[in-house]
Amino acid sequence: MTSVLALASACHPPETPCAAAILNKVSPALTVYEPAAALAGCSVVAAEAAVESLLLLLVLLSLLLELLSLLLELLSLLLELVSLLLVLVALLELSLLLALLELSLLLEVLSLLLLLSLLELLLELVALLGLLLESVLDESVLELTVPRGVTL
Repeated sequence: MTSVLALASACHPPETPCAAAILNKVSPALTVYEPAAALAGCSVVAAEAAVESLLLLLVLLSLLLELLSLLLELLSLLLELVSLLLVLVALLELSLLLALLELSLLLEVLSLLLLLSLLELLLELVALLGLLLESVLDESVLELTVPRGVTL
């Protein structure tokens, strides 16, 4: 930046008008800087300073481009990390769903075992009722077939 200021000071000292630096075009409101006319009156040292400042600007621009490239690479890596985190969240949701499914299946198995035990108890109860009914019917049949007054 100092070389740019040195060039401006060498070619156009402060508070000194220079008609060769800025030429009026079609309209006085529209003016264009003419670098060739500005450098024509400058010394060789000022021209070398201008070249040096341009080279420094090119180096800075190349460094900025490299920095932008690294930032883009970092952004790409961050996006990849976010996508991996989303996959991890999906896997955790899936494992949670599988755990809930296993729990519901376990509850279904327990309820089926309980229902099976109840059915077994019901079958035993029916068998006992059958035996009770059979014994009641046997006594009734004996009462019906044995005449009164006859003892067995």
